[in-house]
Amino acid sequence: MDIHLNTLKEAAKTGKLAILTGCAINGDNPWNDFQDTLFRQCEQIDLVSKYVPEIRERDIPTEALLRLLYSYFSEESLPVFQSFKAEKPHHNYKLLAQIIFQNLAHSIGVGSWDNHLKLALEEIDSSSALDKICWFNGNIEFPQTIKDSLKKEGPRLLAQSTEAEEFFQNLESNDDIETVLVLGFTPQEFCWKNTYASILRLIKKEKQVYWVSPEETIALKHLKNFGTLHVLQSTPEKVLSEILEKNINSEEETETGAPGNWQSLETWLQDFSSKNVFLEFTAAVLDYVVSRSHSYIINETLLSSYQKEKSHPKIARVARSMGKILFEQGHVTNAIKKHLDAVDNWHKADNKSEAAREYMIIGDNYCNAGSADKAVHYYGEALSLCRGLEDNPGIADVTYKLALICDTDEDYDLAHRYYLESLQAKKKSQDYQGQMTNLLNLSATLIKEQEWDRAKKYLEEASEITEKHPLLANREEVYQHLGLVYMNTQDYLKAREYYEKVYKSYKAQNEELALTFVYCNLGHVCVRLEDYNAAIDYYEGALENYEKMGDWQHLAAVYNNLGFINSNRKEYTLAEEYFSRSAEIFAALQDVYSLIRAHENLARIYTMQGELENAAECYRANLEMLSQLDEKEDLASTLVAYAMIQLHNHKYKEATSKLRSAIEIYDALDLSKEKEDTVKILNTVEAKIDAETD
Repeated sequence: MDIHLNTLKEAAKTGKLAILTGCAINGDNPWNDFQDTLFRQCEQIDLVSKYVPEIRERDIPTEALLRLLYSYFSEESLPVFQSFKAEKPHHNYKLLAQIIFQNLAHSIGVGSWDNHLKLALEEIDSSSALDKICWFNGNIEFPQTIKDSLKKEGPRLLAQSTEAEEFFQNLESNDDIETVLVLGFTPQEFCWKNTYASILRLIKKEKQVYWVSPEETIALKHLKNFGTLHVLQSTPEKVLSEILEKNINSEEETETGAPGNWQSLETWLQDFSSKNVFLEFTAAVLDYVVSRSHSYIINETLLSSYQKEKSHPKIARVARSMGKILFEQGHVTNAIKKHLDAVDNWHKADNKSEAAREYMIIGDNYCNAGSADKAVHYYGEALSLCRGLEDNPGIADVTYKLALICDTDEDYDLAHRYYLESLQAKKKSQDYQGQMTNLLNLSATLIKEQEWDRAKKYLEEASEITEKHPLLANREEVYQHLGLVYMNTQDYLKAREYYEKVYKSYKAQNEELALTFVYCNLGHVCVRLEDYNAAIDYYEGALENYEKMGDWQHLAAVYNNLGFINSNRKEYTLAEEYFSRSAEIFAALQDVYSLIRAHENLARIYTMQGELENAAECYRANLEMLSQLDEKEDLASTLVAYAMIQLHNHKYKEATSKLRSAIEIYDALDLSKEKEDTVKILNTVEAKIDAETD
């Protein structure tokens, strides 16, 4: 470990060290205390107390719990989060403040909400350094940042704040930052998944990451597979002290306060525990931990209470929850009835926004149940309301769903119009990831119709977004689509440029399996450019991956491609070897059509090498298979090819017999041109036979 500590100290002295801290930097995890306080209060409520053990047992992620809490209590939940405020900073934060004060860290990222670091900097009169710190998930001193983090839209447990995106983007791209120290991050951390994913990207960029942990967890074992993670089985205090070259002062550590103040949380919970909205929240938690039947029981009680109150918004909200549970349990018809009840109550409450959302849920239900026509109807109702409200996120969402249905039905013109409307709405909302997705889908519909230039226009727009926001998903997909477009417009140099961008990106991420198709595409482009050496290298890369994947169909196809390249280079022995390998695989897979093509390739190679009997054997095998498949046109062309081999072998009788059989087939198929060409060959052969007889 001393070697690693020396590396960290050297990085700190040279300004090449970044530090990431989580909530457990002080040894305790306040999220656990928060959850424990919350669930202890739930145990005091008769209706839900019996369900608390299963909630505890199923270990709901911190992020999911807090997002649910905010979604049900909204602004009223913000005082709860003030529980994370401390009266004085923990010793470890004092050490971190000293590191910041002495400029021993290039960048500081903080995953916790608490105010320990702020208090520590104030103690040494260095609060101005707060500007250099990035709070990934918000800062308790600024409640709006917490609110923004909690309501962040995105994939479940993967939404990341703009500040965090920019921070990690800088770490990835900045060559001055070589070493990253991770302190106090645990799987219970708020936004654990997105922070973990960001650290994974750093490791794939070959940044040296030092993670302080008392034990090697499953997550750390996974990260170690990528090669640049070092686990320091130590404490944050010891590592920070070593960087500062300071002796640990245990007395000073004992003077610090608790990680948070949970008394305010208990007071808040006591005020709200008697309210039905707290029961709604508990029902949502039960639903999240897949205790849906228990969640439904609580919602039934709530619905009865709200119906007596004649509270339309509350009835609608609970009906929605019940509808979702019913759908998850497979009761589609009953689920939709509940959502329609919710729609009725949203309208009575004059809440068009929530009515639109409910229509979308009904549309989703019908879509997932395979009833596209009914889904379109309810999506249409939602779209009408969203347009009237000028609700850009709603318009973007519902038009995207309508576009997908039209795309599936091959109504590309209508799909195109909906994708465009969704795109414009996402631009107004500055949803860059959504714009990327729409641009990709727009281009895909045009590619299906081979409208390459129009597809290229949208893809180039998507490419511009990726340059400005390199952490967005689908970047490689954009480049692959551009490579495909340029390949089909025969601009092979441009196609190679974009495929190489994908190649470099996946290489940097160590995504070997994702590289497989890129190897193939680059191989195809290099063949068109007659850069055969590069093509062979790329195809061989694909071969290695297909072997690992056990994808024999694609493996055989690559062998075929290598056979063609070596055939063009007049390396007939190598070409024969590759074509033979592909034939063996196709035979083993019983892929008769591909086997026939492989035999044709082998026959040509044998003919070029003068091995006419081997070529004849390939054609004989094909004749037998084509006869069984009743593929008459291919059978006729193979008869002609086989006849030509027999002519070279001076087997005129067999050659003329095969040619006459081919002529009969062409005549039956009314293929006059093919028949005429074969008749000419037959006449030439018969004339030659007559001349030799005379």
